[in-house]
Amino acid sequence: MTVSAAERVIAVGRGEGKTIPRPQTGGVVTIKVASELSDNSMTVYESTRLPDDTRGPGMHAHPSFDELFYVVEGEYEFMIGDRSLRAVEGGSVFIPRGVFHDFHSTGEVAGRLLTFCTPGGIEDFFEDLAQLVPGTGIEEVQEIQRKHGFRFASQE
Repeated sequence: MTVSAAERVIAVGRGEGKTIPRPQTGGVVTIKVASELSDNSMTVYESTRLPDDTRGPGMHAHPSFDELFYVVEGEYEFMIGDRSLRAVEGGSVFIPRGVFHDFHSTGEVAGRLLTFCTPGGIEDFFEDLAQLVPGTGIEEVQEIQRKHGFRFASQE
């Protein structure tokens, strides 16, 4: 049976979606549009970071997807190579696939990002990360990142 485009429309409200804990940061990721619901054209997720979480994922690149970050709340610093960009509530940063970048929350309030990844699939990465216990070393986190195609500037 063929499903029409109108039947595939997705509406997700504030606080809705599949929530995945981030034990390493104390934050959460909420999948708003999963890749399987968009024929893998995109994944959209909301993520939160605590005010004192200035750790980012490390300088990395995604060779297989683009990212658009929209700051819903808080302030973030994005590092693109040796360039620093500040993004505040209502601001956005687009990072094409293959571009090395890092980011972290810099504000005094919890940060909240809405991130669009095209094509989709990054939710599998967050599911794997959620299996780690708090205090897991960076090596284990980076192994999961590598499994999902992340490249690291420190290893180039």
